[in-house]
Amino acid sequence: MTPKVKLILFQYGVTAPLNAAYLAYGLKKAKIDFDLCLCAADNPRKVLTGLCRALEDPGAIAAIGCYSDVLPHVLLAVKKIKRKYPEKIIILGGIGPSMVAEEIISGFKCVDYVIRGCGIVSLPALIWAVRNNRHELAGIRGLVFRKAGRIVSNRAYEPYENIPDTPGYSALKNIKGYRVFLLATSSGCPYQCTFCCASPACGKKVVKRSLRDVMSEIREIKRIKGSRKFRLCIIDEAFIIDRKRVLEFCSLLRKSKLGLSWTCYGRVDRMDRQLLMAMKNAGCSNIYYGIESGSNSVLKRIKKGFTIELAAETLLLSKMYIPEVMASFIYRYPFETLKDFMDTYFYMTYFRHKDIDVQLHPLMPVKNSEIYRRYKKNLRFREDEQSHCLFGRFADKLPAECLKLIKSEPRVFYDHAYYRSKELLNINSFIGRHVEYIYGKSFRV
Repeated sequence: MTPKVKLILFQYGVTAPLNAAYLAYGLKKAKIDFDLCLCAADNPRKVLTGLCRALEDPGAIAAIGCYSDVLPHVLLAVKKIKRKYPEKIIILGGIGPSMVAEEIISGFKCVDYVIRGCGIVSLPALIWAVRNNRHELAGIRGLVFRKAGRIVSNRAYEPYENIPDTPGYSALKNIKGYRVFLLATSSGCPYQCTFCCASPACGKKVVKRSLRDVMSEIREIKRIKGSRKFRLCIIDEAFIIDRKRVLEFCSLLRKSKLGLSWTCYGRVDRMDRQLLMAMKNAGCSNIYYGIESGSNSVLKRIKKGFTIELAAETLLLSKMYIPEVMASFIYRYPFETLKDFMDTYFYMTYFRHKDIDVQLHPLMPVKNSEIYRRYKKNLRFREDEQSHCLFGRFADKLPAECLKLIKSEPRVFYDHAYYRSKELLNINSFIGRHVEYIYGKSFRV
């Protein structure tokens, strides 16, 4: 009897899970039957329960894709299910497991395989090999596994080497109910930001999809949604760097007369009036800028390539054309001083008064980033630690068994820790006193 395959991924709010659609495309193309299960990831206290329920099915192969925020829940659930069904094959993938693939295979015997990078081709190939008891796995790109007592890591695919023209949205049962759809038109990032995950995860080389394929995907989403409203979110880090391509994309959108509302990442040193006007006329309703700090000293150390003065000029210009402009800031740099943070606070306040939305995020450690390599010995994890940041990870909201696992495996869960700077206590104290003003009156710690 052919072993049953269960594909388990996570769902965040009303956003269609693009990773599920891509993997479904790969499995269908390989003519592999599978059951797709989407677990809600919004409530940290309920993730583990939902995941254990999804894994309870005694099917022989379970492929789980996730980000690092739910990785502790995934590994706990896998441990439990393996004790009950030791014959079950467990495959992990996604950004979370990819960054620590060797550590997972080394420390968690309950996981059989981890796929680093793109799984559209690798996952079907691995399932085929498992089903046919084929033990030669060297040809499966990105695969990390155990062989004769050692860990083997196969070379991964280049970014977007196997991305299809149109994802397999038909596999998503409630596809018409999603109000946000993610769209990737390129992969990789040429910039050198010292804290960022884009280059370590996807490479500094930018690989661009054909705009014809991109428009084909947009039309398919529009066909699925019909007259229902939705927002298209372009998720490329490097979308805005090719000015000619952005203008061509805007022209194609206008000519299509689809009437879409879309968002994208901006880049402070790449924007001008003509580009903003073209984006506005093509339906761009929101631009998200990673400003990262209000301190020029910090901006220089993280190699952003611009000053806060240029950032302010660009954001104000963008607001003249685009309805929603977002400025994202980061704190908890290992070298950040209270003065640096006060500069950030000043510009957050200034932008809010100019009707520009602001966000404040704690810096998340990213393996292989320059800051991580230099300051990884400075990482700390405390289960009673509460970030005042609305977008941070709240240790106090995790189940006790997740906290225990995180503390026992710091190599795997390094990004649940934080960098401790000399003035962090003063910075946290300031945020605590001004938290409602920073995030708005509706926010409560």
